[in-house]
Amino acid sequence: MPNMSTATRQSRYQRAIVSLLESHSRNDTAVKSGISVSTLERWLKDSEFQTLLREAEKNKYQEISSKSMMLLDQSLDTLGRNLNCGVPSQEIRAAAAVCEVHSRLVEIYKFEKRLASLESSVGDTP
Repeated sequence: MPNMSTATRQSRYQRAIVSLLESHSRNDTAVKSGISVSTLERWLKDSEFQTLLREAEKNKYQEISSKSMMLLDQSLDTLGRNLNCGVPSQEIRAAAAVCEVHSRLVEIYKFEKRLASLESSVGDTP
């Protein structure tokens, strides 16, 4: 985009990134962003766009992880109240599901930290 100012380009990139994180398809993303699918495909190959997208994904992941940690406390409380109630309920299944999600997020977080450490040690950071 040689004729577009940096601020305008980044603003359009941000709009597309928000749509990417919320949409179910690239077509939806393009429509919501007011761009063509081919423009989106081109942007996805652009290093500046990729950097902004990675940062947005990281922020979204951290937001989701924080929410799951808050829900984990509530879930554990629910499990504690209901473990001996005699009638397993939807509440317990939901609590167990949240615990499982949190467990997976922790695994991913640990994996990402290990990967970053390895990349740093070999000088291969994205």
